[in-house]
Amino acid sequence: MDQTISLTGHFYGDIRPDQVIHRLTDDGWSTFDYGPFRVTVPAADLTRVRAARQLAQTIAAQAGFWDGDLAELEARLVRVEDTHTAEPPAPVQNPT
Repeated sequence: MDQTISLTGHFYGDIRPDQVIHRLTDDGWSTFDYGPFRVTVPAADLTRVRAARQLAQTIAAQAGFWDGDLAELEARLVRVEDTHTAEPPAPVQNPT
């Protein structure tokens, strides 16, 4: 039986790559900051640790899919940009 429990999250604002941080602190907490979102899990709570692992695995899988999509989009945009820079500009016609 799949038992999903909610984890506490907090919304703060924008996101930057340097805001994706994981910490395991000496006071017994595991924290994952994802931009404005924070998930905190007490390291001694097996149920919440398991739920957090499921969340972490899901985030990792989705991030992998997103990275693949973005890599494909980036490659397309680079090809378009390379095509545009490789073609000489069209000649200007003088209206008569």
